[in-house]
Amino acid sequence: MPVTLPVSTQARAALATLLGTNVTGYKIWTTAPAVPVAPCLVLVPDSPWMLPERLGSGANVAMRMKILVVVDARVNVNGLDKTEVAVQKILKAVASTWSVDQVGPPQITEVGPQGSVLVTEILCTAHLKE
Repeated sequence: MPVTLPVSTQARAALATLLGTNVTGYKIWTTAPAVPVAPCLVLVPDSPWMLPERLGSGANVAMRMKILVVVDARVNVNGLDKTEVAVQKILKAVASTWSVDQVGPPQITEVGPQGSVLVTEILCTAHLKE
């Protein structure tokens, strides 16, 4: 008998596919890598991660995710331009299946000996039915 993946796993995989199709030039990570190599998009759960909307024979939940846009921070002007282009593409790509709650400001993040990256968080929500 085939194993059915949880609806949250299916939604995360669908989001990764959607991003990979619409935002070219970025590696897509469905889980956080040990060290993100720019440019990439990283999917991580937000807090709260899942909000029950209806329980019973089939649960409905709101699943919240962060899409982290990671670009090279060595040249901040180009990094900001790349971030803005990626954010615009992401907003268009997810509009039909996810609602975007907010887009945070780009932040410099240290990633150890590799240096710094510029990271922008896009907080989004999908309403899932089991």
